[in-house]
Amino acid sequence: MKALLALVALSSSAAVHAPTPEHSADTANEAAVYALSMAYAQFPHYYEYGGVIVKMPSGKFNASKPTTDGHADNVEIDEDPDSYESEYPIVADYHTHPCLDGYVPGSFSPSDLHSMRSSNRPGYMLDECTGDIHYWAPGDGYDKPDDKASPLMKFFGPQLSRGKIVGHIPVDGKAIAL
Repeated sequence: MKALLALVALSSSAAVHAPTPEHSADTANEAAVYALSMAYAQFPHYYEYGGVIVKMPSGKFNASKPTTDGHADNVEIDEDPDSYESEYPIVADYHTHPCLDGYVPGSFSPSDLHSMRSSNRPGYMLDECTGDIHYWAPGDGYDKPDDKASPLMKFFGPQLSRGKIVGHIPVDGKAIAL
């Protein structure tokens, strides 16, 4: 079956990946929206899935195939630039946040923010409760919890950010209880 997601060829026999141009986008935002919509459509909604956005030599953007670690609250994304051919630099990452009871799927977590700060690259995140696609880049700042914030938001305080909404896809919005 032909893959529906714009894809870095993830061959287990090759250490270096090269994107295919069949689903390239004009902007990193478009590539992220496409990748997140395909991840939502193709995979179960109780795990996080994620990947990277690369810039192709043509100037277009492409997304790697989403991967999962089988966890509801994190996914390890291969952001090692040595994993991709040098003419395909990584420009951002993307991942999903499942609609889980007791979680804050509409905010980047402290580990999300740490990863983006460490790589000095922005990230995109799909809130599977609302369908909103959020964007955050190092230097964008953090949210201050207000009096109505959930206990989790108050606990993490300045280490969370909703980022800015850059897209939206249709979702069922059903919360999953673990």
